Amino acid sequence: MKLRQYYEDVVLPLQECVMDMQLNGVMIDQERMRLLHASCNNILNANLKIWEELLGYSFNPNSSKQCAALYEKDLSVSLNGSSDKLHLLKAVLKEPQLEHITKAILQDRDLSKLRGTYLTVEPNADGRLRSDWRAYGTVTWRLSSRDPDLQNLPRDAKQGINIKDIYIAPPGRILYSRDYSQLEYRIPAYASGSKNLIHLFESGQDVHLRNAKIVFPREHLDRKSPKRTLAKTIKYAEGYGGAAQGVSDAILKSTYEYVDPKVISLILSAWRKEDKEMYDWLEQGYTDARNNGVLYDGFGIPRHLYSRPDDRRGTGLAWPTAATASGIMNRSMVRFWKSSYRKKFDVKLVMQVHDELLLEVPDPVDPELDHCIKEDMEKEVNIFGINVVFPTDVKVGYRYSELGTLK
Repeated sequence: MKLRQYYEDVVLPLQECVMDMQLNGVMIDQERMRLLHASCNNILNANLKIWEELLGYSFNPNSSKQCAALYEKDLSVSLNGSSDKLHLLKAVLKEPQLEHITKAILQDRDLSKLRGTYLTVEPNADGRLRSDWRAYGTVTWRLSSRDPDLQNLPRDAKQGINIKDIYIAPPGRILYSRDYSQLEYRIPAYASGSKNLIHLFESGQDVHLRNAKIVFPREHLDRKSPKRTLAKTIKYAEGYGGAAQGVSDAILKSTYEYVDPKVISLILSAWRKEDKEMYDWLEQGYTDARNNGVLYDGFGIPRHLYSRPDDRRGTGLAWPTAATASGIMNRSMVRFWKSSYRKKFDVKLVMQVHDELLLEVPDPVDPELDHCIKEDMEKEVNIFGINVVFPTDVKVGYRYSELGTLK
């Protein structure tokens, strides 16, 4: 009965909402897109000339075969059969003199991917891009998006190219963003009844600064401290339960910086001691996955596992939290879809990115509309048998890359 109700109350209306989002599309600044595309071309073409001058032959950084030949034949460095990002970066750990070559290759690859994925799209005649949004395709029940993948837009600019620059609001309208604050950190904190973490969140304290102070208790730290940044990076790379080596690899891939797994292990041990309730709760997910082959999200919706029991650790630790976060967002989208204010204020849902809804609304933003959206997204939910309200942050702007505080 619960699954049938879930299908009727969430799955069906969510599909309608996703179809509407796809029909709405998002307005593209086509001139800005052309300029960014030209900038990518200029950088990549200039780099190709530099590569040829350095190596004495034509070299394509996107070619796995050519990269393997460069490292193994010209530089006498083994890549262990792969020239993917992680193997290239690990080669630098063995041979530090390769750092500049490796980073240049990876930067070229990143820029080529940005150009091919986001800067060669064809908006429709009305100037809007319509990605292929789907209410399925992920094991955590998050939406998926293709052509292009708007669910995984780069957060920051790469070599001066900020993809979010091209997404805009048309004249007379403005982009309105509401984003759940640290949703996947709060979920296991509340589900486990972690008094330390719940107090931090509800009193508005900086949890990442607290995490840094646990590890560096004698140092004066603030929000701008590099060690707070390190603590935040490790926490998100950890995925709330990952092992030290995996965290080190994740950081290396995302930031190109190496953090010794031994250092990470000490940091994680300190956090696990401080927030024992949360980590015990996460470990229980793995125990359930291994012993029973079934996991449940916070709303009681099951996922059956068919992999070997010993291969279920990552899923058992991460899936209940990730699926619950998706469930919270999906239910917010359904409430938005069913709302009366959506049509009253001519609101268009144009993107759903991770824990954020991006809407296109009339400018200026009506206070009543802002209140309605906030109320819908911050509706109390019952997850894992407890009632919780998850807060959101709001930003507005005419360009997605320039969202700021709503006044």
